[in-house]
Amino acid sequence: MLQAMHDHIEGRLSEAEFQATADDAIRLAIEAQLRAGVDVVTDGEQRRDNYSSFVGGLLDNCLLVPLTDLLPLVDDPVHFQEEMKSLDVPAEKVRHPAVFGPLGRSRPLAGQELDFLKTLTVKPAKLALPGPYLLTRTMWMECLAPHAYESREHLAEDVVRVLREELHFLLAAGAALVQFDEPVLTEVVFTGAKATRSFMCGALSEKKDPETELAFARQLVNRVVEGLPRERTAMHICRGN
Repeated sequence: MLQAMHDHIEGRLSEAEFQATADDAIRLAIEAQLRAGVDVVTDGEQRRDNYSSFVGGLLDNCLLVPLTDLLPLVDDPVHFQEEMKSLDVPAEKVRHPAVFGPLGRSRPLAGQELDFLKTLTVKPAKLALPGPYLLTRTMWMECLAPHAYESREHLAEDVVRVLREELHFLLAAGAALVQFDEPVLTEVVFTGAKATRSFMCGALSEKKDPETELAFARQLVNRVVEGLPRERTAMHICRGN
């Protein structure tokens, strides 16, 4: 599946062949969950090249840019490449979302995943989406800001809107649970204000003190889920990376 992912991104594997490989991987994952007696199943996000940046290839006016093209923006490119290799994540095989205009959602982000999952089981299905704080931190790059947004807060307005649209869509389409992933909140709490630029934890842009960042994140998450059934939404925060 990993090889198919790389080959597909780099144009060596057709869309049909990639989807067939993903379908097989998802069937195996679902079968394992059903054997284990899992109550709410997930496809394991098998079709996604990354747990968060995959949306960059689906949103309007957002592109997935090879990480190597953005390395000059990192304080220590050599150290960063070594860090990526130690995690078995070669920089040349990673793509980072870059915003070049007003974000829009003209197609579903996880609709295909839910549709296929529902063909495999009648068990309740969970879908995961990158949280609004994570996406804002990942997409906000001062070097590209003049092309689209005047501030990080301005960008966050559209991030909240597209995620809220997707949340409404998935709940209406039958998802039992939609989870928002905010792993960088751990990084916010334990590392303080950012002094250097890095791509780790979706953090190319600068961040402020933990209290300010947590308040900003709380506001964004609450706006995304406002007015929707609390029992059908969830949030994931890593214990630490």
